[in-house]
Amino acid sequence: MLSCSRRHIYGLMESYVGTPAVHRVLTVPAFYFLQLRTVRTKGGTGFYTDAVRKDERLLKKLEAQLANVQAKIKREETEAAELMKKQKHHGTQTPKAGNKTLENHNFYFWDKVLTSADRKELAYHGIRSMDDLYSVYQTAEKLMSQPPFPKRERLPPRLQFGHQMYENIPQKLAESRTTKAKSLFGGWF
Repeated sequence: MLSCSRRHIYGLMESYVGTPAVHRVLTVPAFYFLQLRTVRTKGGTGFYTDAVRKDERLLKKLEAQLANVQAKIKREETEAAELMKKQKHHGTQTPKAGNKTLENHNFYFWDKVLTSADRKELAYHGIRSMDDLYSVYQTAEKLMSQPPFPKRERLPPRLQFGHQMYENIPQKLAESRTTKAKSLFGGWF
């Protein structure tokens, strides 16, 4: 605010008496307001820089988690491949050149669900894999669905036993799950 005191105005007035400017000074009050303005700048960027820093920290954390998960997946895949190499023979017979199938796709049912006594009995009847068991079951079903519609008891012993074992797989699977659930440490030991 620009300040003009009355003393200053009256001092000027004495030197310029009789002039029209002095007359105006005496009749019009001399109040001058001066408003000082500062240069406006944009608001602080603290909020934006904090948000960017937070996003960068979160991104680094997520990238580290992604790397850990990818390493874990690779580790589990190699462990599974090594386990399948160790237990290579159990699931199926070796595939023929024209008929390629997954090698161990029935390993779990053959080795874990069927007991060793079941596998010995199946081997006695000439069934040495889950594929053999399934083909015997299909043959038995085909014979039982055609005239004269024989019962299972009238089929040859190999077909009879294979059909019975294949139909008992869901029950054996449920039994293996309950024994695993009842065992100490969830069946790992």
